[in-house]
Amino acid sequence: MSAMEQTSSSPVLDFYAGAKVLITGGTGFLGKSLLDKLLRVYFSDPPITEKNFLNVINSLPNEKIDEISPYLIKPWPNNYAYTKAIAESIIVDNIKDYPVVVLRPSIVMGSYKEPVPGWTDNLNGPTGILAGVGSGLLRVLWVDKNVNANLVPVDMVVNALLCSAWDVANNKNTSENYNKKKLYEKMDSKENSEIIAEKNLKVYNFVSKKDNSITWEDFLKINFKHGVKYPMEVFIWYYTVSLFKMKLFFNIFTVLYHFIPGLFMDMVLFLIGKKTQFIKAYKKIYSFSSALAFFANHEWHFKYKNVDNLWDRLSDEDKKLFHFNMSELDWDEYFKNVIKGLRCFIFKLSESSIERCRKKLFMFWVLHKLLQVFLAGLFIWLVNKYIFQIGNFFYNKPIEESIVLTQKMVTNSS
Repeated sequence: MSAMEQTSSSPVLDFYAGAKVLITGGTGFLGKSLLDKLLRVYFSDPPITEKNFLNVINSLPNEKIDEISPYLIKPWPNNYAYTKAIAESIIVDNIKDYPVVVLRPSIVMGSYKEPVPGWTDNLNGPTGILAGVGSGLLRVLWVDKNVNANLVPVDMVVNALLCSAWDVANNKNTSENYNKKKLYEKMDSKENSEIIAEKNLKVYNFVSKKDNSITWEDFLKINFKHGVKYPMEVFIWYYTVSLFKMKLFFNIFTVLYHFIPGLFMDMVLFLIGKKTQFIKAYKKIYSFSSALAFFANHEWHFKYKNVDNLWDRLSDEDKKLFHFNMSELDWDEYFKNVIKGLRCFIFKLSESSIERCRKKLFMFWVLHKLLQVFLAGLFIWLVNKYIFQIGNFFYNKPIEESIVLTQKMVTNSS
């Protein structure tokens, strides 16, 4: 990290000089099973003890573990959050007299500034969404557009981690008179548990701030703006996506926009002798969207006072070297660099390819608009041909019957 290479001195740099420090991170959504969805800065009871968890894992075959896993982890939404909770309980049980801090970031994305703006090395989470939407592969998401997208840059998470270790080491009372039994015994009282946890263990919820947050709709709009300026190279369709809060509509449009086109494209690949891939890809996308839905369809309320206090305790020099103030994050600039970083670090595209990719994207935009015009025309034609004809049938039938009856009456009278 560049901060460690500075020749100048600061409290945090001095702390790490020649020190050996163990740092671990959790997840900001660790308290997601709380009914009030208020993620407080204290440790809750683990879903299962370390001993029992290892007994289950070691005594059953992998196939059986996969089978019972959905029932074992309830009410946790996935294995990731479940095992993070167990990991925190292990830390609590083995803390002894060491000063300990746990930092829980929310959804981590590419870097803001360090080592370079937009750096990333994977397609996990929202980064995968950007890649899928940018290539035209991903067109439907199970997301409430009005919910805050709790995203944080990875370099800010790292900076907060480093500073949190310095903070807890310089507040010796965090480890004095520690009694882990009391910590669990008083979990029934939220007030007491917060006081005990605050005295003995520091928990930092590193999340986006209320005064500088964005919704999922904002996330996609900002990235669309930069995505068409710095497009990917491989497309299967134009850059477009629809968000659905209700699972019913999400499933319907997943079939229409994902599985039906995917089946058609796999049939084409099969006929030309190539390996099919789209249905398999869309099944993975569906699983990913279902996992994301738990977080993206609920509004989460975090307590981040410890993070704010930590920032206030830093010197001016450390605030420059270890910047992690989410209130100062420029989302527009950040996502522009994330898109450019996605092109550079994941897809290995050079700056010189941007203009060529823009021309290619424009062709897909033309095809997209032509398809929209065709479908609109087809809909109007079907309405005119069938709906209007049915209406005319029921409207004209009484008139025809009246004419026939009148003709019969005239014939009989003559």
